[in-house]
Order: sequence, then structure tokens, then C-alpha cells
Amino acid sequence: MEASLGEIPFGIDFHPSKELVTLSLIIGDLHLYKYNTDDSLLQRCLDLHAHAESCRTVRFINGGQAVATGSKDCSILATDVETESIIAHLENARMSSIV
Repeated sequence: MEASLGEIPFGIDFHPSKELVTLSLIIGDLHLYKYNTDDSLLQRCLDLHAHAESCRTVRFINGGQAVATGSKDCSILATDVETESIIAHLENARMSSIV
């Protein structure tokens, strides 16, 4: 499988039970792709500018119902996978940025 991102990825996580993968990018974006193990095609399901600065980490949470991201700006964002809506956005959630 290959995804043409156009930017440097910082984080990657696979859904615990569905054929989904999420990526965080250096430009602050969050991407979510659906994949099929029978072929090499990826279908982009979500493209969200999650953070003003680099999005350094990403993880599926709540059994895969949501995605949490952490940024260089010390903020954390939680996004619902199905509705693509923001669940929570915490500014200054950390004392220092995620390395």
C-alpha cells in the first residue's frame, strides 16, 4: 500500500478492528484512510487541518470510535471517526511539546 501525502508524516496508527489507518502530518493535518487487504488501493475518508503547528502523534481511542492527536503547540484534539466532528480540543494540554 502506498499513500501520496505530499508532506512528512509524524505519526501512524491502525484501527483496532476495522481496515482504517490514520496519519498525522508535519503541517498539522490529520488523514484517515480505508484500505483493503486484497489490493493496494487506499481511500481517503478524512482530511482535517487539526492543528496550526505540526501534528506529532495520532492514536485511535474509545475502541476506534475517535482519533486523538497531539501537536507541537501543546494542544490535544479528539475527532469522531464516523461524523468527523471535533469531540474535544484542549489548548495548552501539556507543559512542553510532543517530541
